[in-house]
Amino acid sequence: MYRLPAALLLVLLPGIAEAQADDVPLVRDNVAIMSDEVERLFECEISIHGAPVFDDSSRSWLVSYTASGTECGQASIELQRLGDLADILFVHRPNPQQVRALISGIVRSVRLAFTCRITITEEPSFDESSSVWSVPYAATGFDCDAAAEELGRQGSELRISFKQGMGSRGLFR
Repeated sequence: MYRLPAALLLVLLPGIAEAQADDVPLVRDNVAIMSDEVERLFECEISIHGAPVFDDSSRSWLVSYTASGTECGQASIELQRLGDLADILFVHRPNPQQVRALISGIVRSVRLAFTCRITITEEPSFDESSSVWSVPYAATGFDCDAAAEELGRQGSELRISFKQGMGSRGLFR
């Protein structure tokens, strides 16, 4: 198993566990060091998205990332291990193709449960500041309020926000 260099530990450990506004630059620096180290060890390119957000319930910094390459499974495990040393939780953010697959699954399950026709009207967009995918959709039929609640419940677990409104075209049903 790979061991973290002692010099890296000195950078990671001081003062990260308690969140303060002026900690964000330190957390960003530590995240950059960790992701660079993991990229050096594995054939995997890691991209960090948005600013670190402190989660009071887990007492950890949440950092959204994407990864591409042949060794990203191993790289993700190592990134999580390094994050644990500094109270940083790395959250894998789906890429556009992955988020479309997730959206299709959510819409399909909601259609089976409700008599409301849901049509995705525009491409999903990602908001870097909130780390949330936004998905415009149109709904017609019965039980649409309940269907909208279920879309919201299932989407929130995956950082996907469904926004009802008319769009220019139906992309997938």
